Amino acid sequence: MDDFKNSEEKMAQRIQECRKKLDLTQEELGEKLGLQKSAIAKYEKGRVTNIKRETIHLMSKLFNVNPTWLMGFDVPIKTEDKDEVKTAARDKKVFDKYSKLDEAKRKIVEALIDSYFDENVEDEED
Repeated sequence: MDDFKNSEEKMAQRIQECRKKLDLTQEELGEKLGLQKSAIAKYEKGRVTNIKRETIHLMSKLFNVNPTWLMGFDVPIKTEDKDEVKTAARDKKVFDKYSKLDEAKRKIVEALIDSYFDENVEDEED
């Protein structure tokens, strides 16, 4: 029963967190969901525990999150998702390093990348 109580608290926190990430007021979120501002406030305070499935579905689409996660349950990450996260992290590291380069070094990196793709296009044409 404690796990369920924790999930209710997490759901309230996650709704508020997602709303704020989208820079929406409670009133604006309510309008998008066809609800009153007071309903959103109650959701975020954890006072409503039986939110309609349709509302959860709409919120999860609006917030671009898994409905199960939004409901406060921890959803295991699929292997493909883990690979995408690793790739995104690697790409960010590369971009961060690139952004620290001066203009001359950036041009060198860009030329290397361009030459790589030019060579691959030629290889594919053979």
